Amino acid sequence: MLVFFTDGVVEAESPEGEEYSAGRLATLVRSKLDLDPSQLIDEIFASVAEFRGAAAQFDDMTVAVLRVTSAPLG
Repeated sequence: MLVFFTDGVVEAESPEGEEYSAGRLATLVRSKLDLDPSQLIDEIFASVAEFRGAAAQFDDMTVAVLRVTSAPLG
């Protein structure tokens, strides 16, 4: 699974000024590896929104998830 994101995701700030961080995102992704890509994207945006609370979002946020599965040849 590959997760692509813009800096607006990891630089989103809480009302106290703390950044969401790449570490927090990585922890979330590792805990949700069983989800479909669209579900994982929803979880990421929900997590960032909860973290941000009432703080304004000043940057765009883009997330793309790619899951590669192997299929038998032939």
